[in-house]
Order: sequence, then structure tokens, then C-alpha cells
Amino acid sequence: MPDANGVSTVEAGLLSGDLALLADSLDLNLDVDAPSFEWPAAPSLAASMGWMARVLPVPGDAWPARALALPAPGWQVATEGLQVPQQPSAVPEAQATAVGVQGIAYHWRSHQLLEGVAVQTADMSAVEPTPSQRLDLRAASMDAVTGRLAVDVWVNPVAEVKSVDFSVAGPAGSTLAFASVLGNDWDVLANASEPGALILAAFQSDLLAAGLTQPTRLGTLQVQAPPGAADLQVSFTEVLVDAEPVPVAPLASAHAVSGAGGNFHFAAAAPEAGMALRASREPEADTVQAVNLQDAVSILKMIAGQPVNSDSRALSPYQALAADFDGNGAVSLADALGVLRHAVGLPATAAPRWAFVDEADPGMPSRAAMNPGAVSPTLSGVSPVAGHVGLVGVLRGDVDGSWEAPAGTPRLEPAYFTALLGRLGAEHPSAGFDASQWGVYPA
Repeated sequence: MPDANGVSTVEAGLLSGDLALLADSLDLNLDVDAPSFEWPAAPSLAASMGWMARVLPVPGDAWPARALALPAPGWQVATEGLQVPQQPSAVPEAQATAVGVQGIAYHWRSHQLLEGVAVQTADMSAVEPTPSQRLDLRAASMDAVTGRLAVDVWVNPVAEVKSVDFSVAGPAGSTLAFASVLGNDWDVLANASEPGALILAAFQSDLLAAGLTQPTRLGTLQVQAPPGAADLQVSFTEVLVDAEPVPVAPLASAHAVSGAGGNFHFAAAAPEAGMALRASREPEADTVQAVNLQDAVSILKMIAGQPVNSDSRALSPYQALAADFDGNGAVSLADALGVLRHAVGLPATAAPRWAFVDEADPGMPSRAAMNPGAVSPTLSGVSPVAGHVGLVGVLRGDVDGSWEAPAGTPRLEPAYFTALLGRLGAEHPSAGFDASQWGVYPA
């Protein structure tokens, strides 16, 4: 029976460190190293806990002391007793300014604004393959810290290709380089003698060898932005594929890092629908405490079909994404085991890390399931409203959302979510947006 905190007898056994006894009583004899090993089908919560007790190579009386201690008061799963403080609070700067594209990054449950989120814009034509073009750019990425842009250059033959030539120009003060991946039967000459420019000539040295007949990656173009530059535009000129002129659109990218107020700004970006953004943030040392045994219990409850939150409150899609510890798109015993290994200080195949999603994604409510789907590093189809973009941060493994920023970190006011839900409900009436998605419940 659950106790006053909603913890069952089996869970209490786990949290008290009595895993070995639990495994013996269940007599689970699973060998994870055997080639024929399969996860138990529809395991119960008790069986799942016993299975983890047996596969973890830790004696029942040797669990690290920090793994046995309950988290701080208020540890109940997910949204128990959530109170949104009125102070300190913040109103996004983007609401006051409509120049370019501005946005905020915040934690899904605490609503604290996240500092140090590296955000970059990406031209969709340089992210997704465009094989209809003779020469196209793919997988563009920009390191917001170093200001280095990298993009793959592909050729898409309509006939046999034996030579490719192009010139590239970046902003004044930039440095360009090209790393070829063509075979030894190709000669690649890249001249970057002038700052901010590069001329490339690639041709097949063996005249008897067959040319390129399938879409082929030529290599990676790297552009180092000048110091202090936040926006970067690269133009291709004199592009020839087998001496035939080919048009290539300019590649524009920009990067920004959110400040203490969680705000980022792209001054030169046009607030158009269908933007592509990439966001990342380095985990801090305190993520070790945020991802703990209680999160492993929450994942096991999901697997066993039991309510994760108290008072039968609905599972948030952000909780489902957090439960997918390894990020493969599905919640499984492997995720519970990974969180447990992390909590007790054992090596794990995954580690807590941040994932970011668009707060206005109409598909987000449907992700509150065992298969929430993978989160792409590139958020496509982002549509700024009055130049504003909101990015929601989820810490993988932190199912109950217990992560907290340092004291004094500003957080969004309740009025922000009231306005957000009103807008999303009008734009996507059938999507199922609800305040509980952000851990907000009626008083």
C-alpha cells in the first residue's frame, strides 16, 4: 500500500537500499550479456525493480550512501504542490521589442529562465537534402561559442560528374577552409589565400575512371566568423558542375547565447514562419542531484502502467521526454537502468543532458506517452509570433522536474502561460494544449 507520500512498499524497499533482498524474493535470473536476452514483456513495477537490482553489480549492503537518501522536501513526483513564485519574476524582453527575432529559454516545470543556452538559426535549405539541385548544402551547424560554421557540400549528378568548381565568400575578417572526402582518384585544390574567401577546384585525375553518378558528399566547408560577429552569411559564386553553371543560394546563419534573463536575440533574422533553430546547453554539476532514484521509480511506473504523478495528474509530454534517458524515442527499462546507474555513481551509456523543444509545437501534447519520439537537434518549422520564440528546456532523466537554477534566478510569471495557452488554443484548437503540460494546476 502506498504511504502518505504515495510510495509503495516495493518503492520503499528500493529507496532503503534493500534491492538485493527484493531480487532474491522475485527470483529473477536474467542475463543481460547473453545474445538471446530480451526485456521482460509488460513487467510489473516489482519485477522491474528486482530486475534492476540483479543486473547492477552492487552488493545489497554496499549502495553509496547518497543514493539511499531521499531528495529534499517536496520530492513528490512531477507536479506535486507546484507553486509559481511571484518574485523574482521576468517578462520576456521580446514582448517589448519586435526588431529581428528574440526569444527566451526556460525550464519546463520551474519556469526558471535558462542562462547559457547556445541558439543558432539555420537555413533549412542547408539542413535538409535538396537532391533536385546539382550542388546543395546539408547539415549546416554553427558553434555559438567559437563562431565556427560547418556545412557539408554535396553534388547530385544528373549525368556523370568529373569536375566541380566554386568560389565562396564570407564576411570580412572570416577564415574559410574545405576538408575533402573524395577518393584518391580526385585532385582537390582549395585556395584560401585571401581573407574571407576560398576558391575550390575538384577534378578526377584518372581520366579512365568512372565519374560521380550518385549523390555524393564532396566534403565540409568550415567558416570561422570574425571575433564578435553574431551573424554570418556565406555566398557561393562561379559554381560549375562539369563546366555547367549551377545556382547555389547564399547560406545565412546566426548564433546567440542566452543571458542571465534567458533571452537571446537575432538582430538580422527575419521573423518568418518555418525558421530552423538549434539549441544546446551544457549540464551543470547540480544535475547529478536532479536525476536521482525517484526518477528511476517514475520511469518504472510508466513501464508498469501506473500513474507517475500524485492525485492521478496527467503525465506531461516533457516528463515523457525526460524519461527517455537515452533519447532513442521510447521509454524502456534501459532508461530506468541508466538513471539508476547514474544515481548510484556507476558508469552508464547515457548521461543527463538538455533537450529543447518549441513551446508552440502543436504535436507536443501527443508526446505524453511511452513512445514520445526523438527530439531532433534542429527544430524546424518554428514560427515566431511578433518576433518572439519560446524554447522549453527538458533535462533528460529528470522526470519529476526537480532541477532548480541557483537562488534568485528569474522565472516566468503565471500570466505568461495564460497568454500562451490562449494563443495556442486559438491557433491549434485540436492539439490539446493544457496548463498541466507546464506543471501548472488550478489552486
